[in-house]
Amino acid sequence: MKKTVVIDVDKDLCNTIEMYDYEYKCRKDIIAHLIDSGIGIDNPSLEAYMKKAEESYKSFELAKQVVQEKYINPNYPDAINWNLTYHTGKLVITVPDHSEE
Repeated sequence: MKKTVVIDVDKDLCNTIEMYDYEYKCRKDIIAHLIDSGIGIDNPSLEAYMKKAEESYKSFELAKQVVQEKYINPNYPDAINWNLTYHTGKLVITVPDHSEE
């Protein structure tokens, strides 16, 4: 069985993660639009957007890692998965329910 745990995440951290997520998704959409419009794969504009998208993705993943290290690993090392809702700052963690063992 599984259960969920809900934790409030620091608002600044939550906002930072949301910002990087938004930046990455916007850049990814622009890249898709450029490719769909027939721009060549070796176009400097496309290469620049791809580089920026990669940077945004790395920043997003590093910020998620902070959540993992600060809120999940110390208290819920056996967590199955987790989800952060940006507008509420609620971190929902799914963990095994050991109470039935």
